[in-house]
Amino acid sequence: EPHTGLILPLLVQGWTLNYEMFFYVLMALALLLPRAWRFGAVVGVIVALALTGTVAGRPGSLASVYLDSLLIEFAIGLAIGALATHGRLPGPRTGFALASAGAAVLFSTFFWAESAEHYRLLAWGLAGGALVAGVVAVEQGRGMPDWKLAGLIGDSSYSLYLTHTFVISVVYKIIDKVFADPSLKSALPTVLIVIVSSSVVGIVVYRTIEQPLLRVLRMPGKSRLPQTQAAR
Repeated sequence: EPHTGLILPLLVQGWTLNYEMFFYVLMALALLLPRAWRFGAVVGVIVALALTGTVAGRPGSLASVYLDSLLIEFAIGLAIGALATHGRLPGPRTGFALASAGAAVLFSTFFWAESAEHYRLLAWGLAGGALVAGVVAVEQGRGMPDWKLAGLIGDSSYSLYLTHTFVISVVYKIIDKVFADPSLKSALPTVLIVIVSSSVVGIVVYRTIEQPLLRVLRMPGKSRLPQTQAAR
């Protein structure tokens, strides 16, 4: 990316998919190992890559992606999944406290975003892990309320993921034209507008494009998806 020097695909948010595909490759290779070794092997590789990047300074563009400490966040997710699967997460009260603390730290980074970039593992990785672990603990202990809007936003999350950068660009362009004040781009009201606008656009795209497309792909005799997916 010429303006920031970051290694990014043509569709900017696709950088997360690069990490996800890499993670899936690790998981696929781990399936060749005995079940008892899989978790430790994947976590070990992730930690080794991140430590190598820290020590070696991540020379080269490819290494800057796959030796990034961001990989540790996948290990955190694996740990949460393992604890949840084996029923070892804390009770709902502790879970609520964890989720609240994680959410508070994540929200606080809004006020120190530039510094947070340098402490990503603490500011976003561990805080995000606490939020996810806490919510899962509450869900396992008490169950979560059936919020239809939250469910709809969750269902539309992939459409939201694909479109949110365009929404952010439009909002920022409007601010530039109407207010001509760059500082407003980082103001809390702008962030809230972006969140709401991105969610609305994501839902619209999900309803008008993603859902109809999935229905076509899942039509009897015309499904191009594997049977396990087409049956969902």
